[in-house]
Amino acid sequence: WTSTASQDPRSRPWYQGASLKLNALYWTSPYLFNTNQKAGITVSSSWIDPFNDSLSVTLAYDLTLESISEFTEKIRPTENGEVMVTTGDKVFVIGAPRTIGEENQIESLSFADSVSKQELITVLNAEELDKPFQFESEGKTWWGVLQKFNLNKEQSFLIVVALPEDDFLSELKDSQKLLGGGFLGILLLTFLIMRSHNKQVKNQKLLREKNNEVIAQSISYLN
Repeated sequence: WTSTASQDPRSRPWYQGASLKLNALYWTSPYLFNTNQKAGITVSSSWIDPFNDSLSVTLAYDLTLESISEFTEKIRPTENGEVMVTTGDKVFVIGAPRTIGEENQIESLSFADSVSKQELITVLNAEELDKPFQFESEGKTWWGVLQKFNLNKEQSFLIVVALPEDDFLSELKDSQKLLGGGFLGILLLTFLIMRSHNKQVKNQKLLREKNNEVIAQSISYLN
């Protein structure tokens, strides 16, 4: 058997990284796949064969940036909210924000600072992690948070979330309408319960008066 591969897989980052971290997951930085020349990342793991300690086994799974971006583009924290995923060093985009037409489409390696949506860049440059903050972008008020997702002790992704305040106000108004409707419903229910209770009290009073009248007539008849 003769190998026809143009490159030795052992020279690829997914193999070299995993071989240095046996029995653990290793995530590569974005790079171009040999097979289809698409940009992506690879998660891999290496271990020693339990039946032959001279044999090392490496398993790898490829994820294209295109497929990851298809997922992040569908995320809607609010109607006009934006989500983006980058490498932990803030250099490369892993999951692109939603696009309009050809805008921001990721077909090859893209640098995070090349994203045209300024609100996402503002959040990406946040000084603190996991702390929501308010900022202005293109005349609108936004809220953002930069969250760290650890892949292992050395590697991580950054999740960038930017939400326009108008979305919150709109949802708040809808909530107020629901609360108002719920309050009116409670008032109506209370009114019906009180009406039913008063009616029962009145009927019980009439019944007692009728019983007293019958008892009085019975006593008069006996006398």
